[in-house]
Amino acid sequence: MAYLSNYLSSKSSPSGSKRTYGTAYTYPKAYQPYNVPRRGVSGIETSSPFGGQDLASALLQQKQVNAASVPQTNFDSSFDYDPILSKIQALASQTVNNATTNAAQLRKDALISSGLTSVGKELKFDDNTLTAAGQNPESEYAQLQREFAARQKQLEEAMSAQNLLYSGEYANNLSLLNQGRASAEGGIGSRLRDMLAGIDTGLLTSQETARQQALDAATQAALAKHYAEQVNTTGVEDYMGIPGARPAGNGEVKTASSPDQLDTSGGWGVHWTGPGQYTPIKGPQNAAGFSDTYWVKVDNSQSAPPVAPVPSVSTAPPTEADLINMIKNDPSDSNQINIKHVLGGYGIG
Repeated sequence: MAYLSNYLSSKSSPSGSKRTYGTAYTYPKAYQPYNVPRRGVSGIETSSPFGGQDLASALLQQKQVNAASVPQTNFDSSFDYDPILSKIQALASQTVNNATTNAAQLRKDALISSGLTSVGKELKFDDNTLTAAGQNPESEYAQLQREFAARQKQLEEAMSAQNLLYSGEYANNLSLLNQGRASAEGGIGSRLRDMLAGIDTGLLTSQETARQQALDAATQAALAKHYAEQVNTTGVEDYMGIPGARPAGNGEVKTASSPDQLDTSGGWGVHWTGPGQYTPIKGPQNAAGFSDTYWVKVDNSQSAPPVAPVPSVSTAPPTEADLINMIKNDPSDSNQINIKHVLGGYGIG
Protein backbone atom coordinates (compact mmCIF):
# COMPACT_ATOMS: atom_id res chain seq x y z
CA MET A 1 0.00 0.00 0.00
CA ALA A 2 2.91 2.29 0.72
CA TYR A 3 4.28 1.90 -2.81
CA LEU A 4 0.84 2.75 -4.31
CA SER A 5 0.44 5.72 -2.09
CA ASN A 6 3.80 7.09 -3.04
CA TYR A 7 3.05 6.65 -6.76
CA LEU A 8 -0.25 8.47 -6.53
CA SER A 9 1.31 11.23 -4.55
CA SER A 10 3.96 11.79 -7.21
CA LYS A 11 1.38 11.95 -10.02
CA SER A 12 -0.72 14.49 -8.27
CA SER A 13 2.07 16.61 -6.86
CA PRO A 14 2.46 19.96 -8.74
CA SER A 15 6.16 20.01 -8.00
CA GLY A 16 6.96 16.70 -9.74
CA SER A 17 9.27 16.68 -12.84
CA LYS A 18 8.73 14.78 -16.09
CA ARG A 19 11.23 11.93 -16.70
CA THR A 20 13.22 11.89 -19.96
CA TYR A 21 15.56 9.25 -21.66
CA GLY A 22 18.80 9.82 -23.53
CA THR A 23 20.75 13.07 -23.91
CA ALA A 24 19.34 16.50 -24.22
CA TYR A 25 18.69 17.73 -27.77
CA THR A 26 21.04 20.47 -28.97
CA TYR A 27 19.99 22.84 -31.70
CA PRO A 28 22.49 23.23 -34.68
CA LYS A 29 24.62 26.33 -34.94
CA ALA A 30 24.17 28.80 -37.73
CA TYR A 31 25.97 27.79 -41.06
CA GLN A 32 29.43 29.23 -41.48
CA PRO A 33 30.89 28.95 -45.08
CA TYR A 34 34.27 27.08 -45.44
CA ASN A 35 37.02 29.52 -46.31
CA VAL A 36 40.81 29.07 -46.85
CA PRO A 37 43.36 31.40 -48.43
CA ARG A 38 43.74 30.96 -52.23
CA ARG A 39 46.78 28.88 -53.24
CA GLY A 40 49.10 30.96 -55.35
CA VAL A 41 48.23 34.09 -53.42
CA SER A 42 49.31 33.29 -49.90
CA GLY A 43 52.24 31.14 -51.09
CA ILE A 44 53.20 27.53 -50.55
CA GLU A 45 54.48 26.32 -47.21
CA THR A 46 58.08 27.25 -46.61
CA SER A 47 58.88 23.59 -45.91
CA SER A 48 58.30 22.81 -49.61
CA PRO A 49 61.33 22.90 -51.95
CA PHE A 50 59.33 25.42 -53.95
CA GLY A 51 58.44 27.54 -50.90
CA GLY A 52 57.81 31.20 -51.45
CA GLN A 53 56.59 30.71 -55.04
CA ASP A 54 53.11 30.89 -56.41
CA LEU A 55 51.58 27.76 -57.91
CA ALA A 56 52.39 28.55 -61.55
CA SER A 57 56.06 29.22 -60.79
CA ALA A 58 56.32 26.09 -58.67
CA LEU A 59 54.83 23.89 -61.38
CA LEU A 60 57.15 25.38 -63.97
CA GLN A 61 60.18 24.77 -61.78
CA GLN A 62 59.07 21.22 -61.08
CA LYS A 63 58.71 20.60 -64.82
CA GLN A 64 62.24 21.91 -65.35
CA VAL A 65 63.58 19.66 -62.60
CA ASN A 66 61.85 16.67 -64.17
CA ALA A 67 63.25 17.47 -67.62
CA ALA A 68 66.77 17.85 -66.23
CA SER A 69 66.64 14.46 -64.49
CA VAL A 70 65.24 12.52 -67.48
CA PRO A 71 67.98 10.91 -69.63
CA GLN A 72 68.41 11.71 -73.32
CA THR A 73 66.43 9.49 -75.67
CA ASN A 74 68.78 9.81 -78.67
CA PHE A 75 71.58 7.25 -78.92
CA ASP A 76 74.42 8.65 -81.04
CA SER A 77 76.90 6.04 -82.27
CA SER A 78 80.65 6.57 -82.08
CA PHE A 79 81.60 2.99 -82.98
CA ASP A 80 84.87 2.77 -84.93
CA TYR A 81 84.49 0.79 -88.14
CA ASP A 82 87.54 2.42 -89.79
CA PRO A 83 89.75 -0.74 -89.73
CA ILE A 84 87.10 -2.70 -91.63
CA LEU A 85 86.27 0.15 -94.01
CA SER A 86 89.93 0.58 -95.00
CA LYS A 87 90.15 -3.12 -95.87
CA ILE A 88 86.93 -2.89 -97.88
CA GLN A 89 88.37 -0.02 -99.93
CA ALA A 90 91.46 -2.10 -100.70
CA LEU A 91 89.47 -4.99 -102.18
CA ALA A 92 89.06 -3.39 -105.61
CA SER A 93 92.83 -3.26 -106.21
CA GLN A 94 93.46 -6.89 -105.23
CA THR A 95 93.64 -9.93 -107.43
CA VAL A 96 90.48 -12.00 -107.69
CA ASN A 97 91.79 -14.82 -105.49
CA ASN A 98 92.92 -12.45 -102.73
CA ALA A 99 89.80 -10.32 -102.97
CA THR A 100 87.55 -13.39 -102.75
CA THR A 101 89.33 -14.67 -99.63
CA ASN A 102 89.46 -11.28 -97.95
CA ALA A 103 85.83 -10.48 -98.79
CA ALA A 104 84.63 -13.64 -97.06
CA GLN A 105 86.54 -12.72 -93.89
CA LEU A 106 85.42 -9.09 -94.01
CA ARG A 107 81.76 -10.15 -94.11
CA LYS A 108 82.27 -12.07 -90.89
CA ASP A 109 84.22 -9.23 -89.27
CA ALA A 110 81.50 -6.73 -90.14
CA LEU A 111 78.74 -8.84 -88.61
CA ILE A 112 80.73 -9.65 -85.46
CA SER A 113 81.60 -5.96 -84.97
CA SER A 114 77.99 -4.87 -85.37
CA GLY A 115 76.57 -7.71 -83.26
CA LEU A 116 73.25 -7.54 -85.12
CA THR A 117 72.48 -11.24 -85.46
CA SER A 118 69.00 -10.60 -86.87
CA VAL A 119 70.53 -9.27 -90.09
CA GLY A 120 73.07 -12.12 -90.09
CA LYS A 121 70.27 -14.69 -89.93
CA GLU A 122 68.40 -12.92 -92.68
CA LEU A 123 71.49 -13.05 -94.92
CA LYS A 124 72.20 -16.72 -94.09
CA PHE A 125 75.47 -16.33 -92.21
CA ASP A 126 76.91 -19.54 -90.77
CA ASP A 127 76.10 -20.54 -87.18
CA ASN A 128 79.63 -19.98 -85.87
CA THR A 129 79.68 -16.39 -87.10
CA LEU A 130 76.20 -15.74 -85.70
CA THR A 131 77.26 -17.09 -82.31
CA ALA A 132 80.42 -14.96 -82.29
CA ALA A 133 78.41 -11.87 -83.20
CA GLY A 134 75.83 -12.49 -80.48
CA GLN A 135 78.48 -13.08 -77.81
CA ASN A 136 80.76 -10.15 -78.68
CA PRO A 137 80.57 -7.82 -75.64
CA GLU A 138 82.21 -4.97 -77.53
CA SER A 139 79.93 -5.02 -80.57
CA GLU A 140 78.02 -1.87 -81.43
CA TYR A 141 74.74 -3.62 -80.57
CA ALA A 142 76.02 -4.78 -77.15
CA GLN A 143 77.25 -1.28 -76.30
CA LEU A 144 73.85 0.15 -77.25
CA GLN A 145 72.03 -2.27 -74.94
CA ARG A 146 74.30 -1.39 -72.02
CA GLU A 147 73.72 2.30 -72.60
CA PHE A 148 69.96 1.74 -72.78
CA ALA A 149 69.97 -0.18 -69.48
CA ALA A 150 71.92 2.63 -67.79
CA ARG A 151 69.51 5.28 -69.04
CA GLN A 152 66.47 3.24 -68.05
CA LYS A 153 67.84 2.93 -64.52
CA GLN A 154 68.52 6.67 -64.44
CA LEU A 155 64.95 7.33 -65.55
CA GLU A 156 63.48 5.04 -62.88
CA GLU A 157 65.53 6.69 -60.14
CA ALA A 158 64.56 10.17 -61.29
CA MET A 159 60.87 9.34 -61.45
CA SER A 160 60.92 7.45 -58.16
CA ALA A 161 62.53 10.40 -56.37
CA GLN A 162 59.57 12.52 -57.46
CA ASN A 163 56.93 9.84 -56.74
CA LEU A 164 56.24 9.56 -60.45
CA LEU A 165 57.39 5.98 -61.04
CA TYR A 166 53.81 4.80 -61.71
CA SER A 167 52.70 7.94 -63.49
CA GLY A 168 51.85 8.58 -67.09
CA GLU A 169 54.92 10.78 -67.33
CA TYR A 170 57.20 7.83 -66.56
CA ALA A 171 55.42 5.65 -69.13
CA ASN A 172 55.79 8.39 -71.74
CA ASN A 173 59.52 8.89 -71.02
CA LEU A 174 60.14 5.14 -71.11
CA SER A 175 58.34 4.93 -74.45
CA LEU A 176 60.55 7.68 -75.88
CA LEU A 177 63.63 5.87 -74.58
CA ASN A 178 62.55 2.66 -76.30
CA GLN A 179 61.92 4.54 -79.52
CA GLY A 180 65.42 5.97 -79.35
CA ARG A 181 66.88 2.50 -78.90
CA ALA A 182 64.86 1.14 -81.83
CA SER A 183 66.09 3.98 -84.03
CA ALA A 184 69.69 3.29 -82.99
CA GLU A 185 69.29 -0.41 -83.77
CA GLY A 186 68.04 0.57 -87.22
CA GLY A 187 71.17 2.66 -87.67
CA ILE A 188 73.36 -0.33 -86.77
CA GLY A 189 71.53 -2.41 -89.37
CA SER A 190 71.98 0.25 -92.03
CA ARG A 191 75.71 0.53 -91.35
CA LEU A 192 76.10 -3.25 -91.47
CA ARG A 193 74.25 -3.52 -94.78
CA ASP A 194 76.31 -0.67 -96.23
CA MET A 195 79.54 -2.46 -95.29
CA LEU A 196 78.33 -5.75 -96.77
CA ALA A 197 77.32 -3.96 -99.97
CA GLY A 198 80.74 -2.28 -100.09
CA ILE A 199 82.42 -5.67 -99.76
CA ASP A 200 80.43 -7.08 -102.68
CA THR A 201 81.16 -3.97 -104.74
CA GLY A 202 84.88 -4.23 -104.02
CA LEU A 203 84.95 -7.88 -105.01
CA LEU A 204 82.99 -7.22 -108.20
CA THR A 205 85.36 -4.37 -109.06
CA SER A 206 88.32 -6.71 -108.59
CA GLN A 207 86.70 -9.28 -110.86
CA GLU A 208 85.79 -6.68 -113.47
CA THR A 209 89.35 -5.31 -113.41
CA ALA A 210 90.71 -8.80 -113.96
CA ARG A 211 88.24 -9.40 -116.76
CA GLN A 212 89.24 -6.15 -118.44
CA GLN A 213 92.92 -6.97 -118.03
CA ALA A 214 92.29 -10.29 -119.74
CA LEU A 215 90.51 -8.53 -122.59
CA ASP A 216 93.30 -5.94 -122.92
CA ALA A 217 95.92 -8.68 -123.00
CA ALA A 218 94.01 -10.58 -125.67
CA THR A 219 93.70 -7.41 -127.76
CA GLN A 220 97.41 -6.68 -127.34
CA ALA A 221 98.24 -10.18 -128.57
CA ALA A 222 95.89 -9.82 -131.56
CA LEU A 223 97.41 -6.44 -132.54
CA ALA A 224 100.95 -7.75 -132.25
CA LYS A 225 100.11 -10.76 -134.42
CA HIS A 226 98.43 -8.61 -137.07
CA TYR A 227 101.40 -6.18 -137.14
CA ALA A 228 103.93 -9.00 -137.48
CA GLU A 229 101.97 -10.56 -140.34
CA GLN A 230 101.74 -7.17 -142.10
CA VAL A 231 105.50 -6.54 -141.89
CA ASN A 232 106.41 -10.07 -142.87
CA THR A 233 104.04 -10.02 -145.86
CA THR A 234 104.65 -6.54 -147.28
CA GLY A 235 107.81 -5.36 -145.54
CA VAL A 236 106.00 -2.11 -144.77
CA GLU A 237 105.21 -0.99 -141.26
CA ASP A 238 101.49 -0.41 -140.95
CA TYR A 239 100.15 -0.40 -137.44
CA MET A 240 96.58 0.45 -136.41
CA GLY A 241 95.89 1.28 -140.07
CA ILE A 242 98.49 4.09 -140.04
CA PRO A 243 101.22 3.61 -142.67
CA GLY A 244 104.68 3.87 -141.18
CA ALA A 245 103.40 3.54 -137.62
CA ARG A 246 104.63 0.87 -135.23
CA PRO A 247 103.88 -0.25 -131.67
CA ALA A 248 105.31 1.84 -128.84
CA GLY A 249 106.56 0.46 -125.58
CA ASN A 250 105.51 -3.15 -125.33
CA GLY A 251 102.37 -2.62 -127.37
CA GLU A 252 100.22 -2.58 -124.24
CA VAL A 253 96.47 -2.07 -124.43
CA LYS A 254 94.61 -0.19 -121.72
CA THR A 255 90.89 0.40 -121.27
CA ALA A 256 90.18 4.04 -120.35
CA SER A 257 87.04 6.04 -119.67
CA SER A 258 88.88 9.39 -119.65
CA PRO A 259 92.21 10.72 -121.06
CA ASP A 260 93.79 11.10 -117.62
CA GLN A 261 93.73 7.31 -117.18
CA LEU A 262 96.39 6.98 -119.90
CA ASP A 263 100.04 7.34 -118.92
CA THR A 264 101.61 10.45 -120.47
CA SER A 265 104.50 10.83 -118.01
CA GLY A 266 107.04 9.95 -120.73
CA GLY A 267 105.87 12.74 -123.00
CA TRP A 268 103.35 10.62 -124.84
CA GLY A 269 100.31 12.33 -126.30
CA VAL A 270 96.70 11.19 -126.44
CA HIS A 271 94.44 11.20 -129.47
CA TRP A 272 91.22 10.92 -127.47
CA THR A 273 88.14 9.77 -129.37
CA GLY A 274 86.01 8.51 -126.48
CA PRO A 275 86.07 5.70 -123.91
CA GLY A 276 87.44 2.36 -125.01
CA GLN A 277 90.69 0.45 -125.50
CA TYR A 278 93.84 2.46 -126.30
CA THR A 279 97.33 1.49 -127.34
CA PRO A 280 100.49 3.64 -127.77
CA ILE A 281 102.05 3.96 -131.23
CA LYS A 282 105.06 5.62 -132.77
CA GLY A 283 103.80 7.63 -135.71
CA PRO A 284 105.50 7.91 -139.11
CA GLN A 285 108.87 9.64 -139.08
CA ASN A 286 109.00 13.30 -140.10
CA ALA A 287 111.62 14.87 -142.39
CA ALA A 288 114.08 15.09 -139.51
CA GLY A 289 113.72 11.40 -138.77
CA PHE A 290 111.71 11.82 -135.57
CA SER A 291 108.30 10.43 -134.73
CA ASP A 292 105.77 11.22 -132.02
CA THR A 293 104.43 8.68 -129.56
CA TYR A 294 100.81 8.87 -128.61
CA TRP A 295 97.83 6.82 -127.56
CA VAL A 296 95.23 5.92 -130.17
CA LYS A 297 91.94 4.12 -129.78
CA VAL A 298 91.81 0.53 -130.91
CA ASP A 299 89.23 0.09 -133.65
CA ASN A 300 86.58 -2.49 -132.88
CA SER A 301 87.61 -4.52 -135.89
CA GLN A 302 91.14 -4.80 -134.52
CA SER A 303 90.32 -5.56 -130.89
CA ALA A 304 89.73 -8.96 -129.40
CA PRO A 305 86.12 -10.10 -129.01
CA PRO A 306 84.50 -9.36 -125.65
CA VAL A 307 85.42 -11.61 -122.77
CA ALA A 308 82.64 -13.45 -121.00
CA PRO A 309 81.72 -11.95 -117.61
CA VAL A 310 83.47 -13.40 -114.59
CA PRO A 311 81.45 -15.42 -112.08
CA SER A 312 79.34 -13.53 -109.56
CA VAL A 313 80.56 -12.97 -106.04
CA SER A 314 78.56 -15.94 -104.78
CA THR A 315 80.57 -18.46 -106.86
CA ALA A 316 84.18 -19.58 -106.86
CA PRO A 317 86.82 -17.58 -108.79
CA PRO A 318 87.54 -18.71 -112.37
CA THR A 319 89.97 -21.55 -112.90
CA GLU A 320 92.95 -21.41 -115.23
CA ALA A 321 91.00 -23.37 -117.85
CA ASP A 322 88.11 -20.91 -117.55
CA LEU A 323 90.39 -17.96 -118.17
CA ILE A 324 92.04 -19.56 -121.17
CA ASN A 325 88.64 -20.09 -122.75
CA MET A 326 87.58 -16.53 -121.86
CA ILE A 327 90.45 -14.83 -123.70
CA LYS A 328 90.76 -16.96 -126.80
CA ASN A 329 89.99 -15.10 -130.03
CA ASP A 330 89.46 -18.12 -132.20
CA PRO A 331 91.21 -21.46 -132.71
CA SER A 332 93.74 -20.05 -135.15
CA ASP A 333 94.79 -17.22 -132.86
CA SER A 334 94.71 -19.02 -129.53
CA ASN A 335 98.42 -19.91 -129.60
CA GLN A 336 99.30 -16.22 -130.01
CA ILE A 337 97.73 -15.10 -126.75
CA ASN A 338 100.02 -14.39 -123.86
CA ILE A 339 98.36 -16.76 -121.43
CA LYS A 340 100.88 -16.18 -118.64
CA HIS A 341 100.32 -12.41 -118.67
CA VAL A 342 96.57 -12.79 -118.57
CA LEU A 343 96.58 -15.32 -115.76
CA GLY A 344 98.84 -13.02 -113.79
CA GLY A 345 96.00 -10.50 -113.64
CA TYR A 346 93.97 -13.11 -111.73
CA GLY A 347 96.77 -14.01 -109.34
CA ILE A 348 97.17 -17.43 -110.99
CA GLY A 349 100.47 -18.78 -112.21
